[in-house]
Amino acid sequence: MRTTATTLLLAAAAALSSSSAAPTHRPPTPYANRTRQPRGTYRRAERSGCGLAPPGAPGTTVDLNLDGFDVPRVVKLHIPTNYNANVQIPLVLGFHGYGAGGNSMVNIFKGSANENTYLFAGPNGIGLPDGAPALLLALLLALLLALLLALLLALLLALLLLLLVLLLVQLLVLLLVLLLVLLLLVLVLVLVLLVLLLLLVLLVLLLLLVLLRLLLLLLLLPLLILALNTGLLNSWNGAGTTGSPGVAGPTCCAPGAGCSPVRYSVGCYDSCRDSIGT
Repeated sequence: MRTTATTLLLAAAAALSSSSAAPTHRPPTPYANRTRQPRGTYRRAERSGCGLAPPGAPGTTVDLNLDGFDVPRVVKLHIPTNYNANVQIPLVLGFHGYGAGGNSMVNIFKGSANENTYLFAGPNGIGLPDGAPALLLALLLALLLALLLALLLALLLALLLLLLVLLLVQLLVLLLVLLLVLLLLVLVLVLVLLVLLLLLVLLVLLLLLVLLRLLLLLLLLPLLILALNTGLLNSWNGAGTTGSPGVAGPTCCAPGAGCSPVRYSVGCYDSCRDSIGT
């Protein structure tokens, strides 16, 4: 920092001085002969200047380009309004803070420089160019806008995901309901099939019973016919017997003849039973 300040002082002095005209200096006043100024006042001893025109018009700020550094350096030099090339005036250096520039320092001190007649030099830093606060502010605003947009997008994505989840839940519920309905339909169909199967079994059993009866009837019918024929023949062919005329045809056996109910017809048997009292 001390080397930079010395370099800037030398550069400003070189810009305002001439190699041919050397400034005249008054001999120093002995300390004992100096007049003590009242406290709070300031009196600058006027000395002769270089006599050259300044690098810019009085009351303006110019740029001084300095060489010999790793990077180009620019110094903002403000020339007071009442600048006189023949009068030597002080040079004040103002170093800005981080994020500012030489112009910001000139804007702060140029009023005082014009009022108190001194040169003010505000060198630009090497980190950020002049006007960097506006750039930083713009970058911050852009970053904030980007963050807001990111948040909005995140919210939209969250809403979309929520809607998708709700749709999926609704679809799952509908699928479950459809599965339950299908299951109920299947159960109803199974019950209907079971009932139909039972009815079919009953019908088959009834048919089997009917067929069994028909078979029994077919098997017993010849026997019945044979028995009936045998009984009728025996009743009509009973010779040498007498009895009560209970039925048409030949007479039954006489009393005590030992009528057999198997041999004779029902009517003959009844008449024979009545006649013998048994």
